Amino acid sequence: MSQNSFAFKNFDAEMQFARRLGEHGKRVFAGLNDPTITKDRIRQAIIDSKVDCTIFGPNPAGKPETYQQAFERHFNEPLVPTRKGKRA
Repeated sequence: MSQNSFAFKNFDAEMQFARRLGEHGKRVFAGLNDPTITKDRIRQAIIDSKVDCTIFGPNPAGKPETYQQAFERHFNEPLVPTRKGKRA
């Protein structure tokens, strides 16, 4: 897979997060962004909106997935960062 196709895959997923979070009044693409800023804004919007346990949409297998599960699958890290084995 080329680097550009990976970037568009990320972009499509991040646009889906932005669209769904926009339904909860959150903007994640305001101002300048890089991948780290976008990830942090999406994380904070999920936490601030308290939608972590809300259904986000289907996962690649077609099963319902929460915002938290979708975030963790897409970004390969926990929604709530851990410190020394404990949630922050």
